[in-house]
Amino acid sequence: MSVAGDAEVKELKAKLDAYVRERFAGDWQSAFAAYDQNGNKQISPGELEQLLSDADVGNFLTRGAWVSGILEQLDKDHNGAVSFPELERVITKPPKPSAPDTRPDYLYPVQYPVEFTPAKANPPKKEPKPPAPSDDSSLLIGLAIVAGLFLVLRARR
Repeated sequence: MSVAGDAEVKELKAKLDAYVRERFAGDWQSAFAAYDQNGNKQISPGELEQLLSDADVGNFLTRGAWVSGILEQLDKDHNGAVSFPELERVITKPPKPSAPDTRPDYLYPVQYPVEFTPAKANPPKKEPKPPAPSDDSSLLIGLAIVAGLFLVLRARR
């Protein structure tokens, strides 16, 4: 009984594929031979656990469950190990054909890039802004306010 869902299986395959591409240039047979440490043409549970560790699959707590699940799925002769033909059956498996899309045309997703030109609407009329005071006039206004406050405060004494 497998405990991994589709998302976990996809993640497992993606990590293993990336690892084999990076370390063995995508050659699964070379990867298999490298992890078949005793040369018996089988990947034992311990060897499989090392492969998963190197490919960063799971952690030390979950890796044993991954090994059990993988053996359950791949070990068709039930000898407790995975042979290359058993592994090859999975890595060269053609993808399942998807069901034909029977949705009406109006339900098909939009294919991008799509040129979209919004209809021209009447833009809202903008109120004209009063002209901004120049820097010199702002300075003069500020000085006038400060002088006025100074005179008011002085008159109160």
